[in-house]
Amino acid sequence: MLQVWGWNCLFAAGGLSGTITLKDNVTLHLAHTAKLLGSTDRSDYLVKPFPARDLDIGGFDVWALVYAEGSKNFSIEGRGSIDGNIPS
Repeated sequence: MLQVWGWNCLFAAGGLSGTITLKDNVTLHLAHTAKLLGSTDRSDYLVKPFPARDLDIGGFDVWALVYAEGSKNFSIEGRGSIDGNIPS
């Protein structure tokens, strides 16, 4: 369960998630019982271009569970866990 108040977010229980984008002045707090589990469905994620400057082919796309770009003063805290849920 994700609770949001002001610029703070509390993730208190388990659950599947796609991309969580962190903005300026945001704290994502994972309670000790929380397990942020990445969705196995690729369509749940924002696709972001990643420049591959060293390769002649240009860039490639990345999918992130937790993402911040150009954001300032954000944090992830707490005793919970983040699991990308990647099949082995």
